[in-house]
Amino acid sequence: MIRHADYIASLNRLPRVELDRTVERAVCDTLAQLGVAITRAAAARGHALHNCVVDDVQLARIDLADGDCRVVLRFSASARRAETGRRDNQRLSGSAEASIDDAGRVNYLGITLSEERGFVPHDEGGEG
Repeated sequence: MIRHADYIASLNRLPRVELDRTVERAVCDTLAQLGVAITRAAAARGHALHNCVVDDVQLARIDLADGDCRVVLRFSASARRAETGRRDNQRLSGSAEASIDDAGRVNYLGITLSEERGFVPHDEGGEG
């Protein structure tokens, strides 16, 4: 990732293909942070999730402006629902906006969620 005092200006100078790659790398480097943001968004809807993992992310749009870069993205994730007490995972999908500031820090906002039917992971023959 580019580490300059003026991160956004350096992004503005990149060819489109390299810009897409650089921003995608910045988002992928912070997927754990997106998982936390998804957990918080679910909690605001009354759902307690544990171990949220982002399975896939797709960048839909990149907007560069003075001082920050806004990225609209779609994601799929999985997490355990705390209230069920079972080992099944809840599938989640939705969208978010990543805001990358002039220092290259990524923050996630505007999380929208669509919950899907849960699934039970494949039994690999262990006891338990």
